[in-house]
Amino acid sequence: MNPNVFFPVLFFILFLFHTKAYPITDSTSVFVGSQLHYGFIIAHSRSLTEISRTNPFGFTLELSRIRHTQKAWNACNCLSQNGIAFSYFNFNNPAVLGESFNLFLFAEPQLVFGKINLSVRGGAGFSYLSRIYHPIDNPENLFFSRHLSGLLQAQINSRYWVSDNWTLRFGISYNHISNGGTRHPNKGMNFPVINAGLEYVLNPMTLKPRSKIPPVKTNIFYLGLFANSRSLYEDVRSERKPVAGLQAGFYYPVARMHAFGAAAEFLYDGARREKIRRGEESGNFYTVAPLFRHHLLFGRFDFSQAMGVYLIRPSDKAFFQRYALEYQLKRYLKGGFSLKAHGHVAEQMDLRIMIVL
Repeated sequence: MNPNVFFPVLFFILFLFHTKAYPITDSTSVFVGSQLHYGFIIAHSRSLTEISRTNPFGFTLELSRIRHTQKAWNACNCLSQNGIAFSYFNFNNPAVLGESFNLFLFAEPQLVFGKINLSVRGGAGFSYLSRIYHPIDNPENLFFSRHLSGLLQAQINSRYWVSDNWTLRFGISYNHISNGGTRHPNKGMNFPVINAGLEYVLNPMTLKPRSKIPPVKTNIFYLGLFANSRSLYEDVRSERKPVAGLQAGFYYPVARMHAFGAAAEFLYDGARREKIRRGEESGNFYTVAPLFRHHLLFGRFDFSQAMGVYLIRPSDKAFFQRYALEYQLKRYLKGGFSLKAHGHVAEQMDLRIMIVL
């Protein structure tokens, strides 16, 4: 990859995309930015200690906008910078870990306004990994087993306005890459990085907060379905079985951005059922569990974190976590995805649809 060719070509593609996807209106500011990254890999398992002793580095190129309208404000009860980004990371271990090429969408609510802005970003997308696990050629790489995997990102940013059109950005981000349990081994990589970057703003406008919509102090009930599929094997074979579940619960807003609630979840695991039928595993192929949830609410967006306790468990596991991001499509309908994990190991990612009562 030659940076002297790659950077100009990608910026040209982003500007072409901008003319179609982000037309500049009197109420829209468009941002074209870049960031440099440097960080470290968290060794969240003893089996990962040796290959985690490296420092990833890379860059991000991004295109985003802020719409200065009441309708846009109401979507998240904030001014939000929404966009698309391409990032590249070199894991500084070419033989085992290789590189990642990532494309993701992000939303970045603005929290503090003025010459210095503070914001928090959430991003999700896809990662192409150049090196993955192979039992013979690359047995050390327990992080990744699919070339195409998922990327999740959380970032805290600061922006300093150098002029009306130029800003400097500094921040810290936490990145997670895994295939969501669709193939094993799937330890998943967690790597924090520090960020420094530059933005150019087309049609700059002063960032001003608007009046916030107060939370509705009442119980909100929901019922939903979620589904995906899961591999039967921990190697390159790809036979898959369905995984599906049902979740019902409620939450109660206690502040403008926070709500607490509980839910009950039933999950059917077709892959585990087949393994039990073959005598390869024991236990149950379905689970029943209550969950205790915290909801972070940004208008139509709902990011929840839950702790579940198995009443009927898959094997020797007692607890699990579930992280979900949902968007209110209609008054009574939400759509999104979630990630289920046992401690540091991501087990399963799913798509979900929820009816809100």
